Amino acid sequence: GTAFEGFLPVRRLTDGLRPDPLDTALVDAAGRRRISVGDPIAVRVDRVEPLRGRVSLEPAGADAAQAPRRTPQRRRARAR
Repeated sequence: GTAFEGFLPVRRLTDGLRPDPLDTALVDAAGRRRISVGDPIAVRVDRVEPLRGRVSLEPAGADAAQAPRRTPQRRRARAR
């Protein structure tokens, strides 16, 4: 697969994940799940802002069902 970079806000991940004592990873209370900086995560593209060079992401798969969803914004029609 092809790799791209984008932004995945922590608030979009499932509840219950908190920073570890060194602030280098997110862990659940039971210690069964750990997400460290640089770990690959399955995501979907939420929004693309080409003029700003930004790509916003949201979790795919099991995380997506538990992640808060934004309401889609309507695109403005371009004046001709």
